[in-house]
Amino acid sequence: MPYKIHYLDNIFLLSMKMKTLRNGLKLDFDADLFIDQIRDEITFVADTIDRLYQDVKASSLIVGKAEILKSLQRLCTGFANLLKSILDGKARCASSLQPYFSEYDDILENLTLNVEEIKNMITGINSRAHEMKYIISEEEYRCLFAAED
Repeated sequence: MPYKIHYLDNIFLLSMKMKTLRNGLKLDFDADLFIDQIRDEITFVADTIDRLYQDVKASSLIVGKAEILKSLQRLCTGFANLLKSILDGKARCASSLQPYFSEYDDILENLTLNVEEIKNMITGINSRAHEMKYIISEEEYRCLFAAED
């Protein structure tokens, strides 16, 4: 049975998780209590963004694909900034996350590549939409020529 994937809702929920994570990293908490959860959240958000991106990229049948891609681009950029703040040592728990820095570097590199691909896809969608504005369909041709008979 086919089902509808609510990409924008999924992206919104991930954005809220990321915002909570960003705000939490500003706190002076006991790393021994929370560092595993923070690591898991970072991994979850990264994996889920990648999965959503791959799904959207693979499907040509998504309604409102440009809007979804723009939201996904904002999400990727925001998450990349969050990872940069951790890698730059700006997060209070950065030292506790240091064993995972190479993994976060890989995630950051992947996000950067995805953002560039998304920009290209959005440009392609916008240019096709512009071209389609001037194309006359077969049905329109029939109506035009039927009116002359």
